[in-house]
Amino acid sequence: MIVLCLATLGAFGDNTARLPGAVKLWPQLTDGLIITDPAWLLACGIGVSAQPDKPRVVILSDISNEPDDQQSLVRLLTYANEFDVEGLIATTSCWRRNNPDLRTILKVLDAYEIAEKNLRRHAPGYPSATHLRSVAKRGVDGYGMSAAAEQLDNEGIRHIVSVLERDDPRPVWFCAWGGGNTLGGAVLRLQRERPAEVARLVAKIRGYEIALQDDGFAYIAHHFPDAKLISARLLWKGISRTTPRFNAWSESWGGNNDVFTADWIRENVQRGHGPLGEQYPDAIYLWEGDTPSFLYLLPNGLSDPEQPHWGGWGGRFEANKKTNVRSSSNYEIVNPLLDRLRDYRVFSDASDRWSYRGTNYHNEYATVFRWREAFQNDFAARMDWCVADEFKKANHNPIAVLNGDRTKRVLRLTAKPGETVTLSAEGTHDPDGDKFEAGWWFYPEAGTLRPGASGPFPVTLSAGRGRRTSLITPEVGKPESLHVILEVRDAGTPPLRAFRRAVITIQP
Repeated sequence: MIVLCLATLGAFGDNTARLPGAVKLWPQLTDGLIITDPAWLLACGIGVSAQPDKPRVVILSDISNEPDDQQSLVRLLTYANEFDVEGLIATTSCWRRNNPDLRTILKVLDAYEIAEKNLRRHAPGYPSATHLRSVAKRGVDGYGMSAAAEQLDNEGIRHIVSVLERDDPRPVWFCAWGGGNTLGGAVLRLQRERPAEVARLVAKIRGYEIALQDDGFAYIAHHFPDAKLISARLLWKGISRTTPRFNAWSESWGGNNDVFTADWIRENVQRGHGPLGEQYPDAIYLWEGDTPSFLYLLPNGLSDPEQPHWGGWGGRFEANKKTNVRSSSNYEIVNPLLDRLRDYRVFSDASDRWSYRGTNYHNEYATVFRWREAFQNDFAARMDWCVADEFKKANHNPIAVLNGDRTKRVLRLTAKPGETVTLSAEGTHDPDGDKFEAGWWFYPEAGTLRPGASGPFPVTLSAGRGRRTSLITPEVGKPESLHVILEVRDAGTPPLRAFRRAVITIQP
């Protein structure tokens, strides 16, 4: 029997192989290890999944154009430990054409500062409010790239250039909740001032824009066809149910609509959840329409942002870029700008087939609302963290272990046709000591292996629940891939989930 704190070993995360004997030692240490206190466990680095590299994130927000940006900012800050937040930039959009509102961003950061101490009791890595204020900037004051071209010395543009110039090999994700002209302006500045280096710096850019609210992303895609940019044309409306005055948009409803109502928000976010809850306003049109942009990046074991067609909490996108994607609800406002940049190419909405309580869905919105129960309960727990001054006073996600891999990375496996592939969740546990259940399912749209025209998926799992499952790979004439999701649900309040994904490539 061994009882000890592996703080030093845990600090190395995925780099334990660099420690002499660490890989051989770890299984012996974990056999018979006694854990009595989840907070002690967390502090020692035991049972906490190692993270992939944190995504570098810059937010471009037309905040206070309507309440949804401020709502999304509150949620983002409860997840600020999962990202390296390198910019919070107030911008314009087709709905807010001037006067970017930096003041409201700073007001929400003041509330975050009060919650910061409690949040750190539940998870490491939360940035200081001081740091976040230092990266909060005012973007281009005016609409579209024509305004950006006249303001290349704008502080938001300068900040983005400095972020791209930073000596860091990771890409930078720009989440455009409003327009993207401040990012486009940074690219234009680099084109004019550093033509020899602009291609290298633009290669760091990744982007996810909501509803094409100006021509900034299109400008980049037009001039740099290899840029990895996502335009969520419609699927963002699957995040939540619209308010009653906009019931005409009901085509985006689906799944469990009850976990994103005004009553649910009051109970789980606004009331009794401290200053951040107080900064979460009521909706006018749609709750948190911009949130899918960073849910897509969340390192929760489910996906890889570099693979837009794999899908996750922020939706799923086609594997190939689409040409000249146009907006929907703001079509007449934005399209004249986009028409000047024809032949730009971006990743855009894919569709999922999904069933919930007897209702079958097949649309773009399903790629988001299929996860709604999971991401809403997760948010509710994070809001509890804001006011819970002890680890034991709130719920925390179970730790999903896949085939012995304790990280949150996607597990890639290769098999021959006819081979049995075994998947194991042994080692999965809950830091609060809650009971949990492990389940397994295929995500057909994410892989290349498809069901027949009227037949079932050509592979079956030996078990849909439990610690282990297996499958026999089919005969194929060319390499094919299939995706299996491990989903772990705990019995805490609110009930939380953990995910892992296995991508199995069948090589004939």
